Amino acid sequence: AELVTSRPVQPEERIAGMSVRSYVEQFKENERALVMASGNSSTCLAVYVFDARGNCVAKDDLSFRESSDDLAAEWVPPITGSYSVEVRNGGSVPNVYQLGMR
Repeated sequence: AELVTSRPVQPEERIAGMSVRSYVEQFKENERALVMASGNSSTCLAVYVFDARGNCVAKDDLSFRESSDDLAAEWVPPITGSYSVEVRNGGSVPNVYQLGMR
């Protein structure tokens, strides 16, 4: 899906161990939405997407050895609105990642 306001892939961001970084974006209704994150392989990351009521509408929190911090969460928003995207670091050390949304 297209974001209501375009957001290019962000530069690398650092997330502390055992912490959460949140982003709020507007997504268009009835269009496929995708959030992707790719880390530096130092810890396991997870991505969660919540609607305006706090319901989890998409997530990628499965940890496989080969892709423990390469993530993708996909959904189709039923209405145009704000969605909260969380990147969570499950490790005890920092991770550096890039985040993309469309």
